[in-house]
Amino acid sequence: MDVIVTTTENPWFGWAKSYVAHQPQARALIKMTAGQSMAQTRDILKSAISKAGADGTVIISVGHGTALDGSTVDGMCEIAPGGTFKLVGLNGVESPQTVNVFYDRPRFAGQKSDMEHDLADNPSSARLARWKIYQEIGAHFKAIKPYRMVLLTCRVGNASDFLKKIANDWSVVVRAYTKRVASNEDVVTDPGKPPKSFFYLFLEGEKYPDEGPNGAERNIIAQQELPYRPGYQISVGPPLPVPP
Repeated sequence: MDVIVTTTENPWFGWAKSYVAHQPQARALIKMTAGQSMAQTRDILKSAISKAGADGTVIISVGHGTALDGSTVDGMCEIAPGGTFKLVGLNGVESPQTVNVFYDRPRFAGQKSDMEHDLADNPSSARLARWKIYQEIGAHFKAIKPYRMVLLTCRVGNASDFLKKIANDWSVVVRAYTKRVASNEDVVTDPGKPPKSFFYLFLEGEKYPDEGPNGAERNIIAQQELPYRPGYQISVGPPLPVPP
């Protein structure tokens, strides 16, 4: 099953509902409201992983993402609305809301990692506590074995080594986009009828609703499916077999 974890803010929430309504037997929606703690976020993600099941897909559509130009290790993606849980790359800024996914890796050969230093010298470190939550999410991915996680966050696909680290830590293929991910709402009003909203998901540089020659078909796809743009998306992860 495909399970989308979504913010409750429109147009993202409206699009998520449209996406699920297109194939309600194969897709499900789990809401994540603003103000979640890291532990609460972990529990919501674990429920999404369980619902997706083996060979399923978990889609995260809750916040922002980015990648530092020219660096494959310096990405950032929010996995809770409002930035209350962020995954950051090698040189990411530490805060009470972040987990540096390279925390367990030495920065230089022959040196200890920050995690090893904290285990030896500061076992009550807040960084260790946050890392444990990150690991618990990964442990659930490994136990349930969904095949793919899709990040609907902007530009983080440019940070390929950042994404590979998450993919290997969580044993899941990660798909992300190299362009900004956008959504909008188009309100259509017909005389004598209540207004009707249509929600679209697309990439930077595109315009929806599309009024071109193939607009009708493209509009339906943008309302009901994830963007498929081979030139502007990547998939990274451990060498898992492709599900049937």
